[in-house]
Amino acid sequence: LEENQEQFQAARDQDFFPDISETIGAPFSVFLSQYPFLPIGRGKNGCPVNYFQAGSIQPEGIMAITTIERLEGYFWWSFMHKFQEEIKKAQSLDPDFVRVEGINIIDLKGLSSSALTSDTIDVVKLSSKISDFFP
Repeated sequence: LEENQEQFQAARDQDFFPDISETIGAPFSVFLSQYPFLPIGRGKNGCPVNYFQAGSIQPEGIMAITTIERLEGYFWWSFMHKFQEEIKKAQSLDPDFVRVEGINIIDLKGLSSSALTSDTIDVVKLSSKISDFFP
């Protein structure tokens, strides 16, 4: 985490990118058509559940509408704004809800080696660096 403090500070200076469409430079709905990661409900424990169709990811489409640099803002937004919103929803449904965790389902059906480009690997590395701030 020490080595990534500059990255954290830069994101904090941008308030962790609250306007996701502005951050990625395209309407969020268009982004999701290329990067299908969607909230689908709550687990039995109340935690938010997300569904990621990794086999439907479109690296070329993502790179046509945004850049790797702008995707960094998407990941910060996901953790700092979207996830917080999901936790608040869970708490509104159950005032005793105290778990701050999420469940991600990753569907690999249809995932091909052509989707594993160097850009895709760079995005996975970037996402991993950011997720390190959220144990």
